[in-house]
Amino acid sequence: MRLHSPQFEKAVHRGVRRMIRVSPELKRECRAARTLRRHYSITPLAAALIALAPGYLVWTMQDETSHPETALAFISLWGFALMIFRAQAVLSCLFASSDLRTLILLPISESTVFRWEFQRFLRGSLVHLLHFAAGFSVLAWLLDFSALKWTVVPLLALLTWAVMISMATLCAARLPWLPYRLLVNGFVVLIFAFIVGRTYIGPVLLEVVDRHASSLNLLLPTGWPVSLFELLLPNSHWAYLVLLIPIAAVIMTFNGSLRRLAGGYRYQERAIPPASDLVPHTETPTPISQDRDPERPFRLGPTAIEEVIRSRQFLMPFPWQNAGWLENLLWRWLSDREKVLADFVFPNGLRISASWKTIFRNLGVALLLALVADLVSPAAKFWLLAIGLFITICHVLAVFLATGRAFQVTISSGIGIPMYAGLGIGLRELSVFLVKCSTVQLPFVFPFAILCSTMVVWQTGMPLQFGFWFGLKIGVLLLAGRFLTLTFGISGGTNDTARIRFRSAGLIISMAFFMLAFLGLCAASLFIPDQRIALPLLALTVAEAYATFRLYGWFYNGNRFDLMRLPQR
Repeated sequence: MRLHSPQFEKAVHRGVRRMIRVSPELKRECRAARTLRRHYSITPLAAALIALAPGYLVWTMQDETSHPETALAFISLWGFALMIFRAQAVLSCLFASSDLRTLILLPISESTVFRWEFQRFLRGSLVHLLHFAAGFSVLAWLLDFSALKWTVVPLLALLTWAVMISMATLCAARLPWLPYRLLVNGFVVLIFAFIVGRTYIGPVLLEVVDRHASSLNLLLPTGWPVSLFELLLPNSHWAYLVLLIPIAAVIMTFNGSLRRLAGGYRYQERAIPPASDLVPHTETPTPISQDRDPERPFRLGPTAIEEVIRSRQFLMPFPWQNAGWLENLLWRWLSDREKVLADFVFPNGLRISASWKTIFRNLGVALLLALVADLVSPAAKFWLLAIGLFITICHVLAVFLATGRAFQVTISSGIGIPMYAGLGIGLRELSVFLVKCSTVQLPFVFPFAILCSTMVVWQTGMPLQFGFWFGLKIGVLLLAGRFLTLTFGISGGTNDTARIRFRSAGLIISMAFFMLAFLGLCAASLFIPDQRIALPLLALTVAEAYATFRLYGWFYNGNRFDLMRLPQR
Protein backbone atom coordinates (compact mmCIF):
# COMPACT_ATOMS: atom_id res chain seq x y z
CA MET A 1 0.00 0.00 0.00
CA ARG A 2 1.33 3.41 -1.00
CA LEU A 3 0.66 6.57 0.96
CA HIS A 4 0.42 8.72 -2.16
CA SER A 5 -0.88 7.61 -5.57
CA PRO A 6 -1.66 10.36 -8.11
CA GLN A 7 -3.56 7.92 -10.35
CA PHE A 8 -5.77 6.84 -7.44
CA GLU A 9 -6.46 10.45 -6.47
CA LYS A 10 -7.40 11.41 -10.02
CA ALA A 11 -9.73 8.43 -10.28
CA VAL A 12 -11.42 9.36 -7.00
CA HIS A 13 -11.83 13.02 -8.04
CA ARG A 14 -13.35 12.05 -11.41
CA GLY A 15 -15.70 9.58 -9.75
CA VAL A 16 -16.86 12.16 -7.19
CA ARG A 17 -17.49 14.80 -9.86
CA ARG A 18 -19.40 12.24 -11.95
CA MET A 19 -21.66 11.37 -9.01
CA ILE A 20 -22.30 15.06 -8.23
CA ARG A 21 -23.34 15.80 -11.82
CA VAL A 22 -26.04 13.10 -11.83
CA SER A 23 -27.40 13.78 -8.31
CA PRO A 24 -29.39 16.99 -7.55
CA GLU A 25 -29.06 16.41 -3.78
CA LEU A 26 -25.27 16.17 -4.00
CA LYS A 27 -25.22 19.36 -6.09
CA ARG A 28 -27.10 21.25 -3.36
CA GLU A 29 -24.78 19.91 -0.65
CA CYS A 30 -21.72 20.83 -2.72
CA ARG A 31 -22.97 24.42 -3.20
CA ALA A 32 -23.71 24.67 0.53
CA ALA A 33 -20.24 23.39 1.42
CA ARG A 34 -18.64 26.03 -0.78
CA THR A 35 -20.35 28.77 1.19
CA LEU A 36 -18.81 27.63 4.48
CA ARG A 37 -16.07 29.74 5.96
CA ARG A 38 -12.59 28.72 4.95
CA HIS A 39 -9.47 28.89 7.07
CA TYR A 40 -6.64 31.04 5.83
CA SER A 41 -3.06 30.85 6.92
CA ILE A 42 -0.43 33.58 6.83
CA THR A 43 2.35 30.99 6.87
CA PRO A 44 3.21 31.32 3.12
CA LEU A 45 3.35 35.12 3.40
CA ALA A 46 5.49 34.93 6.54
CA ALA A 47 7.82 32.42 4.86
CA ALA A 48 8.23 34.73 1.85
CA LEU A 49 9.02 37.71 4.07
CA ILE A 50 11.53 35.71 6.11
CA ALA A 51 13.18 34.55 2.89
CA LEU A 52 13.81 38.20 1.96
CA ALA A 53 15.30 39.02 5.38
CA PRO A 54 18.79 37.54 4.74
CA GLY A 55 19.16 39.56 1.57
CA TYR A 56 18.19 42.79 3.30
CA LEU A 57 20.51 42.18 6.27
CA VAL A 58 23.42 41.22 3.99
CA TRP A 59 22.88 44.45 2.05
CA THR A 60 22.87 46.42 5.34
CA MET A 61 26.10 44.83 6.59
CA GLN A 62 27.89 45.30 3.30
CA ASP A 63 26.76 48.91 3.11
CA GLU A 64 27.90 49.62 6.70
CA THR A 65 31.28 47.86 6.67
CA SER A 66 32.20 47.40 2.98
CA HIS A 67 33.69 44.04 4.05
CA PRO A 68 32.30 40.98 2.23
CA GLU A 69 33.61 38.74 5.04
CA THR A 70 31.20 40.39 7.49
CA ALA A 71 28.22 39.76 5.24
CA LEU A 72 29.36 36.17 4.75
CA ALA A 73 29.66 35.77 8.53
CA PHE A 74 26.00 36.73 8.87
CA ILE A 75 25.05 34.08 6.29
CA SER A 76 27.04 31.56 8.36
CA LEU A 77 25.18 32.56 11.54
CA TRP A 78 21.85 32.39 9.74
CA GLY A 79 22.68 28.91 8.45
CA PHE A 80 23.73 27.75 11.92
CA ALA A 81 20.43 28.94 13.40
CA LEU A 82 18.56 27.15 10.61
CA MET A 83 20.59 24.00 11.34
CA ILE A 84 19.40 23.97 14.96
CA PHE A 85 15.84 24.68 13.84
CA ARG A 86 15.84 21.87 11.26
CA ALA A 87 17.36 19.40 13.74
CA GLN A 88 14.32 20.00 15.94
CA ALA A 89 12.11 19.71 12.84
CA VAL A 90 13.56 16.26 12.00
CA LEU A 91 12.66 14.92 15.43
CA SER A 92 9.23 16.56 15.35
CA CYS A 93 8.36 15.18 11.91
CA LEU A 94 9.43 11.65 12.77
CA PHE A 95 8.18 11.30 16.32
CA ALA A 96 5.64 14.06 17.03
CA SER A 97 3.79 14.53 13.75
CA SER A 98 0.00 14.61 13.79
CA ASP A 99 0.02 12.23 10.80
CA LEU A 100 1.17 9.36 13.00
CA ARG A 101 -2.25 9.09 14.64
CA THR A 102 -3.68 8.19 11.23
CA LEU A 103 -0.74 6.27 9.79
CA ILE A 104 -0.65 3.90 12.76
CA LEU A 105 -4.08 2.61 11.69
CA LEU A 106 -2.99 1.78 8.13
CA PRO A 107 -1.49 -1.58 7.09
CA ILE A 108 1.88 -0.12 6.12
CA SER A 109 5.40 -0.72 7.32
CA GLU A 110 7.38 1.59 9.54
CA SER A 111 9.92 2.16 6.77
CA THR A 112 7.16 3.56 4.57
CA VAL A 113 6.03 5.90 7.33
CA PHE A 114 9.65 6.97 7.88
CA ARG A 115 10.10 7.83 4.20
CA TRP A 116 6.81 9.72 4.15
CA GLU A 117 7.64 11.86 7.19
CA PHE A 118 11.24 12.50 6.11
CA GLN A 119 10.03 13.63 2.69
CA ARG A 120 7.78 16.13 4.47
CA PHE A 121 10.83 17.38 6.34
CA LEU A 122 12.82 17.82 3.13
CA ARG A 123 9.99 19.65 1.39
CA GLY A 124 9.72 22.01 4.32
CA SER A 125 13.47 22.64 4.16
CA LEU A 126 13.46 23.76 0.52
CA VAL A 127 12.39 27.26 1.51
CA HIS A 128 15.74 27.69 3.28
CA LEU A 129 17.44 27.32 -0.07
CA LEU A 130 15.88 30.66 -0.96
CA HIS A 131 17.41 32.19 2.18
CA PHE A 132 20.94 31.32 1.09
CA ALA A 133 20.23 32.25 -2.53
CA ALA A 134 18.95 35.67 -1.44
CA GLY A 135 21.99 36.35 0.74
CA PHE A 136 24.55 35.31 -1.87
CA SER A 137 22.67 37.06 -4.71
CA VAL A 138 22.48 40.40 -2.91
CA LEU A 139 26.18 40.26 -2.07
CA ALA A 140 27.07 39.31 -5.66
CA TRP A 141 24.96 42.19 -6.96
CA LEU A 142 26.63 44.67 -4.60
CA LEU A 143 30.07 43.45 -5.69
CA ASP A 144 29.11 43.71 -9.38
CA PHE A 145 29.90 40.12 -10.31
CA SER A 146 30.48 39.10 -13.88
CA ALA A 147 28.17 36.63 -15.66
CA LEU A 148 30.68 33.81 -15.14
CA LYS A 149 30.81 34.40 -11.38
CA TRP A 150 27.02 34.59 -11.19
CA THR A 151 26.84 30.97 -12.38
CA VAL A 152 28.65 29.89 -9.20
CA VAL A 153 26.25 31.69 -6.82
CA PRO A 154 23.38 29.13 -7.12
CA LEU A 155 25.88 26.29 -6.63
CA LEU A 156 27.16 27.86 -3.41
CA ALA A 157 23.58 28.34 -2.14
CA LEU A 158 22.81 24.71 -2.90
CA LEU A 159 26.03 23.52 -1.24
CA THR A 160 25.33 25.58 1.90
CA TRP A 161 21.79 24.18 2.04
CA ALA A 162 23.13 20.63 1.68
CA VAL A 163 25.61 21.14 4.52
CA MET A 164 22.87 22.62 6.71
CA ILE A 165 20.52 19.68 6.09
CA SER A 166 23.31 17.13 6.59
CA MET A 167 24.35 18.71 9.90
CA ALA A 168 20.73 18.90 11.08
CA THR A 169 20.20 15.21 10.29
CA LEU A 170 23.50 14.32 11.94
CA CYS A 171 22.55 16.18 15.12
CA ALA A 172 19.12 14.54 15.22
CA ALA A 173 20.63 11.08 14.74
CA ARG A 174 23.66 11.34 17.02
CA LEU A 175 22.61 13.99 19.55
CA PRO A 176 18.82 13.71 19.96
CA TRP A 177 19.07 14.65 23.64
CA LEU A 178 20.20 18.23 23.00
CA PRO A 179 17.57 20.91 23.87
CA TYR A 180 17.08 22.10 20.29
CA ARG A 181 13.80 23.85 21.06
CA LEU A 182 15.48 25.78 23.84
CA LEU A 183 18.33 26.82 21.52
CA VAL A 184 15.85 27.97 18.90
CA ASN A 185 14.14 30.10 21.54
CA GLY A 186 17.54 31.55 22.39
CA PHE A 187 18.04 32.66 18.78
CA VAL A 188 14.57 34.20 18.82
CA VAL A 189 15.51 36.17 21.95
CA LEU A 190 18.69 37.38 20.24
CA ILE A 191 16.69 38.61 17.26
CA PHE A 192 14.25 40.26 19.66
CA ALA A 193 17.11 41.99 21.48
CA PHE A 194 18.58 43.17 18.17
CA ILE A 195 15.21 44.61 17.09
CA VAL A 196 14.69 46.35 20.42
CA GLY A 197 18.16 47.89 20.62
CA ARG A 198 19.08 48.13 16.95
CA THR A 199 20.01 51.79 17.18
CA TYR A 200 22.18 51.32 20.27
CA ILE A 201 23.58 47.79 20.22
CA GLY A 202 23.41 47.27 16.47
CA PRO A 203 26.68 49.13 15.76
CA VAL A 204 28.39 47.30 18.64
CA LEU A 205 27.29 43.88 17.39
CA LEU A 206 28.24 44.82 13.85
CA GLU A 207 31.71 45.81 15.01
CA VAL A 208 32.13 42.54 16.91
CA VAL A 209 31.03 40.45 13.93
CA ASP A 210 33.24 42.50 11.62
CA ARG A 211 36.24 41.93 13.88
CA HIS A 212 35.76 38.14 14.12
CA ALA A 213 34.15 37.42 10.73
CA SER A 214 36.93 35.18 9.39
CA SER A 215 37.16 33.06 12.54
CA LEU A 216 33.36 32.76 12.62
CA ASN A 217 33.23 31.41 9.08
CA LEU A 218 35.88 28.82 9.90
CA LEU A 219 34.38 27.86 13.27
CA LEU A 220 30.80 27.13 12.19
CA PRO A 221 30.13 24.13 9.90
CA THR A 222 27.69 26.21 7.87
CA GLY A 223 30.49 28.75 7.37
CA TRP A 224 32.68 26.31 5.41
CA PRO A 225 30.70 26.47 2.14
CA VAL A 226 30.08 30.18 2.74
CA SER A 227 33.85 30.76 2.90
CA LEU A 228 34.15 29.42 -0.66
CA PHE A 229 32.45 32.65 -1.80
CA GLU A 230 35.73 34.43 -1.07
CA LEU A 231 37.29 32.55 -4.00
CA LEU A 232 35.19 34.81 -6.26
CA LEU A 233 36.59 37.99 -4.69
CA PRO A 234 39.68 39.87 -5.88
CA ASN A 235 42.95 38.77 -4.24
CA SER A 236 41.32 35.51 -3.14
CA HIS A 237 43.23 32.79 -1.30
CA TRP A 238 43.05 29.42 -3.01
CA ALA A 239 43.72 27.79 0.35
CA TYR A 240 39.96 27.96 0.94
CA LEU A 241 39.65 24.98 -1.41
CA VAL A 242 40.85 22.84 1.52
CA LEU A 243 37.42 23.40 3.06
CA LEU A 244 35.97 21.09 0.42
CA ILE A 245 37.31 18.17 2.46
CA PRO A 246 35.24 18.81 5.63
CA ILE A 247 32.28 19.85 3.45
CA ALA A 248 32.39 16.52 1.64
CA ALA A 249 32.79 14.67 4.95
CA VAL A 250 29.68 16.37 6.37
CA ILE A 251 27.57 15.64 3.29
CA MET A 252 28.72 12.00 3.28
CA THR A 253 27.31 11.56 6.80
CA PHE A 254 23.78 12.13 5.49
CA ASN A 255 23.13 8.53 4.43
CA GLY A 256 24.58 7.15 7.66
CA SER A 257 22.45 9.50 9.75
CA LEU A 258 19.40 8.51 7.73
CA ARG A 259 20.07 4.81 8.31
CA ARG A 260 20.56 5.41 12.04
CA LEU A 261 17.27 7.28 12.30
CA ALA A 262 15.45 4.63 10.26
CA GLY A 263 16.99 1.79 12.28
CA GLY A 264 15.70 3.15 15.57
CA TYR A 265 12.37 4.39 14.23
CA ARG A 266 9.35 2.98 16.05
CA TYR A 267 6.02 4.70 15.76
CA GLN A 268 3.80 1.88 16.98
CA GLU A 269 2.91 1.18 20.58
CA ARG A 270 5.88 -0.21 22.48
CA ALA A 271 5.67 -3.07 24.94
CA ILE A 272 7.17 -1.79 28.19
CA PRO A 273 8.13 -4.34 30.85
CA PRO A 274 6.26 -4.07 34.14
CA ALA A 275 7.72 -1.44 36.43
CA SER A 276 8.05 -1.47 40.17
CA ASP A 277 5.15 -0.27 42.28
CA LEU A 278 5.21 3.42 42.99
CA VAL A 279 5.43 3.77 46.75
CA PRO A 280 4.01 7.12 47.99
CA HIS A 281 6.49 9.49 49.58
CA THR A 282 6.15 9.27 53.36
CA GLU A 283 8.29 10.09 56.33
CA THR A 284 8.62 6.33 57.08
CA PRO A 285 9.30 4.65 53.75
CA THR A 286 8.30 1.06 53.20
CA PRO A 287 11.28 -1.25 53.87
CA ILE A 288 12.54 -3.22 50.90
CA SER A 289 14.07 -6.62 51.32
CA GLN A 290 17.77 -6.72 50.52
CA ASP A 291 17.74 -10.31 49.25
CA ARG A 292 15.14 -9.87 46.51
CA ASP A 293 16.00 -10.32 42.83
CA PRO A 294 16.99 -6.89 41.44
CA GLU A 295 15.76 -7.87 37.95
CA ARG A 296 12.21 -8.45 39.16
CA PRO A 297 9.98 -5.41 39.76
CA PHE A 298 9.22 -4.52 43.35
CA ARG A 299 5.65 -5.37 44.35
CA LEU A 300 3.67 -4.38 47.43
CA GLY A 301 1.54 -6.93 49.20
CA PRO A 302 -2.29 -6.68 49.44
CA THR A 303 -2.11 -5.39 53.02
CA ALA A 304 0.32 -2.61 52.13
CA ILE A 305 -1.80 -1.59 49.13
CA GLU A 306 -4.96 -1.44 51.27
CA GLU A 307 -3.14 0.73 53.81
CA VAL A 308 -1.95 3.09 51.07
CA ILE A 309 -5.53 3.49 49.82
CA ARG A 310 -7.16 3.84 53.26
CA SER A 311 -4.65 6.47 54.41
CA ARG A 312 -4.96 8.30 51.04
CA GLN A 313 -1.19 8.25 50.67
CA PHE A 314 -1.50 7.65 46.92
CA LEU A 315 -2.94 11.17 46.60
CA MET A 316 0.08 12.83 48.19
CA PRO A 317 1.94 15.21 45.80
CA PHE A 318 5.64 15.05 45.14
CA PRO A 319 7.48 16.65 48.13
CA TRP A 320 9.44 19.22 46.15
CA GLN A 321 9.03 22.01 48.71
CA ASN A 322 12.06 20.83 50.71
CA ALA A 323 14.47 20.78 47.76
CA GLY A 324 15.90 24.25 48.54
CA TRP A 325 15.25 27.60 50.18
CA LEU A 326 13.62 29.01 47.02
CA GLU A 327 11.22 26.08 46.95
CA ASN A 328 10.43 26.61 50.64
CA LEU A 329 9.82 30.31 50.06
CA LEU A 330 7.50 29.60 47.14
CA TRP A 331 5.61 26.91 49.08
CA ARG A 332 4.91 29.30 51.96
CA TRP A 333 3.75 31.95 49.50
CA LEU A 334 1.25 29.67 47.71
CA SER A 335 -2.34 29.31 48.80
CA ASP A 336 -3.95 25.92 49.31
CA ARG A 337 -5.49 26.04 45.84
CA GLU A 338 -2.17 27.01 44.25
CA LYS A 339 -0.42 24.10 45.97
CA VAL A 340 -2.85 21.80 44.20
CA LEU A 341 -2.16 23.64 40.94
CA ALA A 342 1.57 23.09 41.49
CA ASP A 343 0.98 19.33 41.45
CA PHE A 344 -0.86 19.69 38.12
CA VAL A 345 1.57 22.07 36.39
CA PHE A 346 4.76 20.41 37.68
CA PRO A 347 3.86 16.77 38.47
CA ASN A 348 7.51 15.87 39.04
CA GLY A 349 8.10 18.83 41.33
CA LEU A 350 10.07 22.05 40.95
CA ARG A 351 13.87 22.15 40.84
CA ILE A 352 14.56 25.86 41.10
CA SER A 353 17.57 25.96 43.42
CA ALA A 354 19.36 23.07 41.71
CA SER A 355 18.77 24.64 38.28
CA TRP A 356 20.24 27.97 39.34
CA LYS A 357 23.28 26.24 40.85
CA THR A 358 23.85 24.61 37.46
CA ILE A 359 23.42 27.94 35.68
CA PHE A 360 26.01 29.77 37.80
CA ARG A 361 28.37 26.79 37.58
CA ASN A 362 28.20 26.78 33.77
CA LEU A 363 28.68 30.54 33.68
CA GLY A 364 31.75 30.27 35.91
CA VAL A 365 33.23 27.51 33.74
CA ALA A 366 32.67 29.58 30.59
CA LEU A 367 34.29 32.63 32.18
CA LEU A 368 37.28 30.59 33.36
CA LEU A 369 37.78 29.02 29.92
CA ALA A 370 37.54 32.44 28.29
CA LEU A 371 40.22 33.87 30.61
CA VAL A 372 42.53 30.93 29.87
CA ALA A 373 41.91 31.22 26.12
CA ASP A 374 42.75 34.93 26.27
CA LEU A 375 46.37 33.89 26.86
CA VAL A 376 46.38 32.13 23.49
CA SER A 377 43.98 33.98 21.20
CA PRO A 378 41.61 36.92 21.77
CA ALA A 379 39.24 35.48 19.15
CA ALA A 380 39.03 32.17 21.04
CA LYS A 381 38.25 34.09 24.24
CA PHE A 382 35.43 35.95 22.52
CA TRP A 383 33.78 32.84 21.07
CA LEU A 384 34.05 30.83 24.30
CA LEU A 385 32.50 33.69 26.21
CA ALA A 386 29.75 34.13 23.62
CA ILE A 387 28.90 30.41 23.58
CA GLY A 388 28.88 30.24 27.39
CA LEU A 389 26.58 33.26 27.68
CA PHE A 390 24.24 31.91 25.02
CA ILE A 391 23.89 28.51 26.71
CA THR A 392 23.36 29.91 30.20
CA ILE A 393 20.88 32.56 29.01
CA CYS A 394 18.84 29.85 27.26
CA HIS A 395 18.86 27.85 30.51
CA VAL A 396 17.70 30.90 32.47
CA LEU A 397 14.81 31.47 30.09
CA ALA A 398 13.77 27.84 30.39
CA VAL A 399 13.74 28.00 34.20
CA PHE A 400 12.31 31.49 34.65
CA LEU A 401 9.55 31.19 32.00
CA ALA A 402 8.71 27.53 32.62
CA THR A 403 5.03 26.60 32.26
CA GLY A 404 5.25 22.83 32.76
CA ARG A 405 2.03 21.15 31.68
CA ALA A 406 -0.06 24.30 32.12
CA PHE A 407 -0.82 24.74 28.42
CA GLN A 408 -0.32 21.17 27.22
CA VAL A 409 -2.82 20.37 24.44
CA THR A 410 -4.50 16.98 24.15
CA ILE A 411 -5.83 15.86 20.76
CA SER A 412 -9.39 14.52 20.60
CA SER A 413 -10.88 13.71 17.17
CA GLY A 414 -8.45 16.12 15.52
CA ILE A 415 -9.26 19.00 17.92
CA GLY A 416 -6.65 20.25 20.37
CA ILE A 417 -7.99 21.05 23.83
CA PRO A 418 -5.77 22.46 26.63
CA MET A 419 -5.72 20.29 29.73
CA TYR A 420 -6.60 23.15 32.06
CA ALA A 421 -9.79 23.83 30.07
CA GLY A 422 -11.16 20.40 30.96
CA LEU A 423 -10.15 20.47 34.64
CA GLY A 424 -11.99 23.59 35.81
CA ILE A 425 -8.81 25.69 36.13
CA GLY A 426 -9.30 29.41 35.61
CA LEU A 427 -7.05 31.75 33.68
CA ARG A 428 -6.46 34.07 36.63
CA GLU A 429 -5.47 31.44 39.20
CA LEU A 430 -3.18 29.63 36.76
CA SER A 431 -1.49 32.89 35.74
CA VAL A 432 -1.04 34.05 39.35
CA PHE A 433 0.66 30.77 40.22
CA LEU A 434 3.07 30.96 37.28
CA VAL A 435 3.89 34.61 38.02
CA LYS A 436 4.72 33.65 41.61
CA CYS A 437 7.03 30.89 40.31
CA SER A 438 8.92 33.52 38.31
CA THR A 439 8.90 36.24 40.96
CA VAL A 440 10.47 34.00 43.58
CA GLN A 441 13.50 33.55 41.28
CA LEU A 442 14.29 37.28 41.08
CA PRO A 443 17.00 37.04 43.82
CA PHE A 444 18.97 34.90 41.34
CA VAL A 445 17.84 36.61 38.14
CA PHE A 446 19.20 40.05 39.08
CA PRO A 447 22.75 38.89 39.98
CA PHE A 448 22.91 36.76 36.85
CA ALA A 449 21.70 39.57 34.58
CA ILE A 450 24.05 42.11 36.18
CA LEU A 451 27.02 39.74 35.88
CA CYS A 452 26.33 38.91 32.23
CA SER A 453 25.69 42.52 31.23
CA THR A 454 28.87 43.61 33.00
CA MET A 455 30.86 41.00 31.06
CA VAL A 456 29.37 42.20 27.78
CA VAL A 457 29.98 45.87 28.62
CA TRP A 458 33.55 45.05 29.59
CA GLN A 459 34.16 43.32 26.24
CA THR A 460 32.69 46.21 24.25
CA GLY A 461 34.69 48.89 26.09
CA MET A 462 31.72 50.71 27.62
CA PRO A 463 31.77 52.07 31.20
CA LEU A 464 31.22 49.31 33.74
CA GLN A 465 28.44 51.17 35.55
CA PHE A 466 26.29 50.61 32.48
CA GLY A 467 26.49 46.90 33.18
CA PHE A 468 24.75 47.30 36.52
CA TRP A 469 21.87 49.32 35.09
CA PHE A 470 21.50 47.05 32.06
CA GLY A 471 21.36 43.95 34.28
CA LEU A 472 18.85 45.52 36.65
CA LYS A 473 16.56 46.56 33.81
CA ILE A 474 16.85 43.22 32.01
CA GLY A 475 15.78 41.41 35.17
CA VAL A 476 12.67 43.58 35.43
CA LEU A 477 11.94 43.15 31.71
CA LEU A 478 12.12 39.37 32.13
CA LEU A 479 9.35 39.63 34.69
CA ALA A 480 7.34 41.75 32.25
CA GLY A 481 7.98 39.16 29.56
CA ARG A 482 6.32 36.55 31.77
CA PHE A 483 2.95 38.23 31.12
CA LEU A 484 3.52 38.09 27.37
CA THR A 485 4.51 34.41 27.43
CA LEU A 486 1.34 33.68 29.40
CA THR A 487 -0.68 35.47 26.73
CA PHE A 488 0.85 33.51 23.86
CA GLY A 489 0.70 30.26 25.85
CA ILE A 490 -3.04 30.64 26.32
CA SER A 491 -3.55 31.74 22.71
CA GLY A 492 -1.79 28.59 21.46
CA GLY A 493 -4.65 26.41 22.73
CA THR A 494 -7.60 28.48 21.49
CA ASN A 495 -9.17 29.36 18.15
CA ASP A 496 -8.93 33.11 18.70
CA THR A 497 -7.25 33.77 15.34
CA ALA A 498 -8.20 30.64 13.40
CA ARG A 499 -10.94 32.44 11.44
CA ILE A 500 -10.98 35.84 9.80
CA ARG A 501 -13.75 37.64 11.69
CA PHE A 502 -14.33 41.17 12.95
CA ARG A 503 -13.56 40.25 16.56
CA SER A 504 -10.42 38.30 15.64
CA ALA A 505 -9.25 41.24 13.51
CA GLY A 506 -9.81 43.55 16.47
CA LEU A 507 -7.87 41.22 18.73
CA ILE A 508 -4.96 40.97 16.28
CA ILE A 509 -4.78 44.74 15.77
CA SER A 510 -4.95 45.40 19.52
CA MET A 511 -2.27 42.84 20.34
CA ALA A 512 -0.02 44.09 17.53
CA PHE A 513 -0.33 47.65 18.86
CA PHE A 514 0.50 46.60 22.41
CA MET A 515 3.46 44.48 21.24
CA LEU A 516 4.94 47.36 19.24
CA ALA A 517 4.45 49.63 22.23
CA PHE A 518 6.22 47.07 24.43
CA LEU A 519 9.19 46.92 22.04
CA GLY A 520 9.47 50.69 21.96
CA LEU A 521 9.28 51.02 25.74
CA CYS A 522 11.88 48.27 26.17
CA ALA A 523 14.32 50.05 23.90
CA ALA A 524 13.74 53.41 25.56
CA SER A 525 14.02 52.10 29.13
CA LEU A 526 17.21 50.17 28.35
CA PHE A 527 19.21 52.69 26.36
CA ILE A 528 18.22 56.15 27.57
CA PRO A 529 21.29 57.21 29.61
CA ASP A 530 19.38 59.45 32.03
CA GLN A 531 18.06 57.04 34.67
CA ARG A 532 15.54 59.60 35.94
CA ILE A 533 13.74 59.10 32.61
CA ALA A 534 14.66 55.45 31.99
CA LEU A 535 13.40 54.05 35.31
CA PRO A 536 9.86 55.50 34.98
CA LEU A 537 9.78 54.13 31.44
CA LEU A 538 10.83 50.75 32.84
CA ALA A 539 7.88 50.80 35.24
CA LEU A 540 5.63 51.81 32.33
CA THR A 541 6.94 48.83 30.32
CA VAL A 542 5.92 46.41 33.07
CA ALA A 543 2.51 48.08 33.33
CA GLU A 544 2.07 47.88 29.55
CA ALA A 545 2.91 44.15 29.51
CA TYR A 546 0.43 43.57 32.32
CA ALA A 547 -2.19 45.60 30.44
CA THR A 548 -1.62 43.43 27.34
CA PHE A 549 -2.22 40.31 29.43
CA ARG A 550 -5.36 41.80 30.99
CA LEU A 551 -6.68 42.81 27.56
CA TYR A 552 -6.32 39.28 26.30
CA GLY A 553 -7.88 38.02 29.54
CA TRP A 554 -10.87 40.29 28.89
CA PHE A 555 -11.42 38.61 25.51
CA TYR A 556 -10.85 35.22 27.15
CA ASN A 557 -13.25 35.73 30.06
CA GLY A 558 -15.85 37.23 27.74
CA ASN A 559 -16.11 33.89 25.86
CA ARG A 560 -14.96 35.53 22.64
CA PHE A 561 -13.41 32.29 21.40
CA ASP A 562 -13.52 28.58 22.15
CA LEU A 563 -10.95 26.86 24.37
CA MET A 564 -9.84 24.53 21.62
CA ARG A 565 -7.67 24.56 18.53
CA LEU A 566 -9.73 23.69 15.47
CA PRO A 567 -8.17 21.62 12.68
CA GLN A 568 -7.31 23.44 9.45
CA ARG A 569 -9.45 22.70 6.39
